[in-house]
Amino acid sequence: MLSYVNRKEDKEPKGGRPAKHLRTELGWRLYDARKAKGISSTQMAKLLDISQGTYSLWERRNVALRFDQIQKLMTILEIDANT
Repeated sequence: MLSYVNRKEDKEPKGGRPAKHLRTELGWRLYDARKAKGISSTQMAKLLDISQGTYSLWERRNVALRFDQIQKLMTILEIDANT
């Protein structure tokens, strides 16, 4: 079972509305990698050819990603599967 991780950012949002859900570990990894690349969630959604709401769920909820979606994420975020 995937656990939800409580980090300071979950309680103190920098802007917008407060989060209803804590991020999963995968969600935090996606969030951190996206921020490190300087990509907004809206830009990421466009690059993935999905809605911003769908991408937001990927960062916030326990979701099952298809292999092709994972590959696309890794390419955009320049993540090596071997590391």
